[in-house]
Amino acid sequence: MRLLIIATNLMLLSSIFLPAYSAGVPANASWGFEYDWNYLDQDTEYLSSVNLDDIITIIEEAGEKGGMNIAIDYTLGGKTHFYNSVETLDTSSLREVTDGSGVKHFVTERVTTYTVRHSSTGTSSVHIDWSDSKASFDYDLSLRATDLVIIDIQVNEFFNANNEIVGADITSGGEIQYTTSMGIDGQAAGRNTSIEFKNTRLQFDLGWSWENFEASWRLNSPSSIYTNINEAATSQDIDTVVWDCDSRESSNETLGSTIYVYDDCGRVVGSYDSSYNYNLHLTNFPAEDFGLPSFWNDLRITDDYGDNFDLDISASFYEVFYYNSTEADDFLGEERTFAVFDYVPMTPALFMLQYPLTSSYGVMEEMDIETVIEAEIEDAEDDYDSDEADLEYLAEDFESSTLERDLERFSDEFEEEMEKLDEPEFRYEDGLLQAIWDTEARTFVSYQLNVQEDGNWKSMLGPNFENLEDEGLSGMKTYLGGESLKKHQEAKEMRTPGDILGLESKSEESILEELPYSNILWIVLAIVCVATVCRPDD
Repeated sequence: MRLLIIATNLMLLSSIFLPAYSAGVPANASWGFEYDWNYLDQDTEYLSSVNLDDIITIIEEAGEKGGMNIAIDYTLGGKTHFYNSVETLDTSSLREVTDGSGVKHFVTERVTTYTVRHSSTGTSSVHIDWSDSKASFDYDLSLRATDLVIIDIQVNEFFNANNEIVGADITSGGEIQYTTSMGIDGQAAGRNTSIEFKNTRLQFDLGWSWENFEASWRLNSPSSIYTNINEAATSQDIDTVVWDCDSRESSNETLGSTIYVYDDCGRVVGSYDSSYNYNLHLTNFPAEDFGLPSFWNDLRITDDYGDNFDLDISASFYEVFYYNSTEADDFLGEERTFAVFDYVPMTPALFMLQYPLTSSYGVMEEMDIETVIEAEIEDAEDDYDSDEADLEYLAEDFESSTLERDLERFSDEFEEEMEKLDEPEFRYEDGLLQAIWDTEARTFVSYQLNVQEDGNWKSMLGPNFENLEDEGLSGMKTYLGGESLKKHQEAKEMRTPGDILGLESKSEESILEELPYSNILWIVLAIVCVATVCRPDD
């Protein structure tokens, strides 16, 4: 889920502003990046000085202090792709758009597309065994998590002959899938009984998708917001633009170095389909050994929801734009003048996209998975027969064993060795995300991320107008201009995990099992889980 979160935040970060009208946008006005999750261990250590292998070694050696044999392996593979591209369509004599007040305008159309593709698979395997004269356990645990994110967004903006925005249309579809599973093989044994797990598996699937999202935003009167931003970018007297898009009528005023733009931003209308599903499946559970009827050997909890949503809501914005500097460069393939803005605000693209994104909260509450699971646990308690259970006899053997003492030794050793490690220290003292504005095209065309280390600023991604020292992550590749446009077209065609990972066939997907995975939390939880199964309640 962390990767999912990471992948979704990156998409929202890069869709924070819509481009403005101009006939002069370069054909290759595109920006994007890829991240290869094979390098996560390396990048994590570089950014925070945390070495996962050291932590795993500490766990394994602490196990020896507690009389346990612990062996841990982990793998991860995956890629994230994000791209956005801008194209101007000369439709000024062909396309007619009616604003929110019913006034018709012949418009020039600007098309901006955003594409997100992400897929990853992580696995962990843990062997742990322990014994004394009264009790023992010997387990092999396998953990696996996969996720898939496919998001497509297209924004069409409409500008009149005065370069004023009349409105915008958006279409989008997205799919987010997450699966995690845990397998256990082995047994816990006492002096007279044992409980054995044979290919026991617990799997949880969660899916969410939105389709056919189409929304139209029409201002009640055209707005000069982009022209005013360009004025700030090209004027020595103006450095700030405030956009209040919740007024009854449009007006502008300049106070000192700030332009205030007041607009009646009209309404957003549209519709979309959204669906959600989950599936929890427990198989090969030794129910009889736990005093439960045999039908508990295979347990499935599943449900799915789908609905159609209609939109008709007022548009409202309050945003501030801070101009920083102006530079000349050819990073889009031709020499142009660019302005840098230090703050990147929320914009209509995100405003319209928020509806399918936020509607999930209500549906998740409706699904209420936690309550459903609690009900199943209550049913299990009702079905429990202590006379048929081996668990209580086994618990007595473990209670009289040295397991509690050995777990304390393990815990003490683990804490002592962890304290010897250097405290995690994030490499950078500060960071600054900037938006790059093309003064000729009157549009935001890229982003620049700078980080500060030991008082010195470095460029992590973007055009790097200031010629700062490059500071790239091992797994990160950024693309600008024509190269990004080519990559963007390739990403649009990715529909499966194999496509996203660059695999030529399904058989090649097995290489994921050989790649490094860093989810140490899984490993720790696995060990705790084993200890909990084998240790009676206090």
